[in-house]
Amino acid sequence: MHKKILHLVINYNSDNDVKNLIMNLCEQSSIQFVKLVVLSNTKVKDDSLKKICQQKSIDLFELNENLGYFGAANDYLEKSKYKNDYSWTIVSNADLSILNTHFYQELIQLRQDNLLGLIAPRIVSRLTGINSNPLMNKRPSSIKMLFYKYVFRYRVISTIYVFLGYLKAVLTNKLFKKKITLSNNTEIYAAHGSFFIFSSNVFKFGGSLKMNHFLYGEEIYIAEILKKMNLKSYYRHDFEVFHIEHGSTSIWSYFFSSKMFEYRKNAAESNYNTFFRNQN
Repeated sequence: MHKKILHLVINYNSDNDVKNLIMNLCEQSSIQFVKLVVLSNTKVKDDSLKKICQQKSIDLFELNENLGYFGAANDYLEKSKYKNDYSWTIVSNADLSILNTHFYQELIQLRQDNLLGLIAPRIVSRLTGINSNPLMNKRPSSIKMLFYKYVFRYRVISTIYVFLGYLKAVLTNKLFKKKITLSNNTEIYAAHGSFFIFSSNVFKFGGSLKMNHFLYGEEIYIAEILKKMNLKSYYRHDFEVFHIEHGSTSIWSYFFSSKMFEYRKNAAESNYNTFFRNQN
């Protein structure tokens, strides 16, 4: 049976989340048209996960090293002979669930044109209750990206900035119940990175997930790659994902880890230098 969708689930120390997501996705009405692949950046310790993958005919790859989010996905796609055979390619975290059992079916039925690059679904955060998409409606200026480069260069400033951003999101939702409404099928600049839905145009015409940095900043990277390819991203609230968040990293690590600081610093510098530095 010809598969219409390739769904790459990236695992990092989140075996239980992967197992829960697999059980969730296997309830989809058109799961038979989906090639589900788990790419594990860490050794799978849960034997029941291996058993479930075997029972459900899901490919599980334990990578020899931690390649990162896009690194793992790109490694698989570059080695795949069939990456251009799918109508849609999804790259996602493991700490997710989809409540609509016709999600895949509706995606398969969605018409693509030659300009479509990416679909950004409605992503509801468990931590804040806020819809994470779109991450950015409009392309940021080079000055703003330069600001991010310097904010994330210094650890104390970076930590404070990230923490205050998270606090603002939580308080805005709790105190004011603020809801930002965006019309369905609205063109946007950048989609949230936990669940990317790529059209067949992206990889068919040479798009790549090979970044110059290890982690973070995937949203800006993809937005700029699609811009160069003259492909567009659209927000679709009729596709909804529930994001548990921080399944692979703790809240403490997210804010205060020296490793996470380095990842953010490198991502901000890489994206600015690659896409924004030489702008007038």
